[in-house]
Amino acid sequence: MRLEIPIKEVLNFLSDQYRVDIGLKVMSDGTLEVNYIDSVVISIHDIKENVLFIHYELDGLAIILTGIVRLFMKKNLAALSIKWDPKAKEISVDLNKIPKMDGFLKFAYVSEVHFVNDSILLIFYARN
Repeated sequence: MRLEIPIKEVLNFLSDQYRVDIGLKVMSDGTLEVNYIDSVVISIHDIKENVLFIHYELDGLAIILTGIVRLFMKKNLAALSIKWDPKAKEISVDLNKIPKMDGFLKFAYVSEVHFVNDSILLIFYARN
């Protein structure tokens, strides 16, 4: 099954639910530019058991800014089921811990994530 989520819906959800206003721009199939204080390019590194592992690259000022953002957003990140490992430059998002996805993920799992046009494309397969 394919689920296409417009970037605009993701932005509205983050703003409404968590009061986080960021910018998202698709760079290519595998990369997404995230703007929150500074610009960071992220890519899906791996997917295991409905946990997305996202790799990011930073330079100079962005390293300092993300440390500050991480400090202030620690509680919000936990509420979003997000773990942030600054040493590995990796963020993991556990879809299993998102209440609205819990029931669905009992029957399906995420196998691929792509960034296409102005959408995030998730490919699911049924569990055996």
